[in-house]
Amino acid sequence: MPAFKVSGMSCGGCVAALRKAVLARYPQAVVTVDLREGEVTVSGSDDAPGLADAIEAADFTVERRLDS
Repeated sequence: MPAFKVSGMSCGGCVAALRKAVLARYPQAVVTVDLREGEVTVSGSDDAPGLADAIEAADFTVERRLDS
């Protein structure tokens, strides 16, 4: 299950935008966001590079993977 340290999230609207971007590419995914820690975990897809691209396409920065 890919997990990422993500910067640029500051509110519930950011979480909604990030989820929307990931679900647009991976509709089966379950996106869990820890806003305080800036951590995003995605189950339902193992395509870490594609998930990182989707997160960055929503104008957030993937600092690093946490699961590798």
